[in-house]
Amino acid sequence: MAKRINTDLGINVSLTDAPDVKTVSITNPPKIEGKNNFEVLADVLGQFNPKIQELVKKDVQEKDLQDEILGANTVNGLTLEEARQAHEKGFPDIYNGWARVGAYRQYALNANMEFSERMKQRYNENKNNPNYNWQQDYAELSQFYLKDKQNDPFFQAAFQKISPLTQKFITEEEFSLAPAVTTVISAQPDSCTQAFDFDELTLTLAAPLTNGNYELIINNGTDANSLLDICGRPIPPGDKLTFTYFIPQPIS
Repeated sequence: MAKRINTDLGINVSLTDAPDVKTVSITNPPKIEGKNNFEVLADVLGQFNPKIQELVKKDVQEKDLQDEILGANTVNGLTLEEARQAHEKGFPDIYNGWARVGAYRQYALNANMEFSERMKQRYNENKNNPNYNWQQDYAELSQFYLKDKQNDPFFQAAFQKISPLTQKFITEEEFSLAPAVTTVISAQPDSCTQAFDFDELTLTLAAPLTNGNYELIINNGTDANSLLDICGRPIPPGDKLTFTYFIPQPIS
């Protein structure tokens, strides 16, 4: 008589004329490290049906991801200084291994974001100084910042992710505003398609201006120089134009 066994894992196994129960010998069992009893059982059963092992692996991966997100959220709930102190101690209040991975990864990202913002601020404070070399400054600061983090894969990965964004911010800033209420995201001349020169330049801002007095400042751009005047001379970085802006009102 046939017997039907439901494994509760989406797998139905039918045994017809089942023989007597015999001891099963498993050759070369998988090496188990850091696994719970459920995972150990899945490894053993997986030698008979890989589907079981795949389902368990998927469930474990989803749980690990949830734990990692929990660790990241824990770090985001701290100030950067609090997170820095917890990082130095190895996040002793986070007991789950994957949650601790999430904490390390998120702290590294937050710390690199802070370093990027400090570099941007430093650049803005010195960009109009003709003796300031931002590439050299950035290289020196980066070397100092990473000197004790060479063996930390989380910091290395976060730095490789943030560094290009920091340098892109600096090299694309041909025009800037003071006060820095927004940024210039594009500059379009009126006639460059027909000639090498132009009479008008349209600047597009990242956000609308409010009423007030402003300065439009020219800087070195991605080509390491500013615009050229009619005589072919570069406009000195730091040259500025003062203007007053009023929000346009509808005409009644």
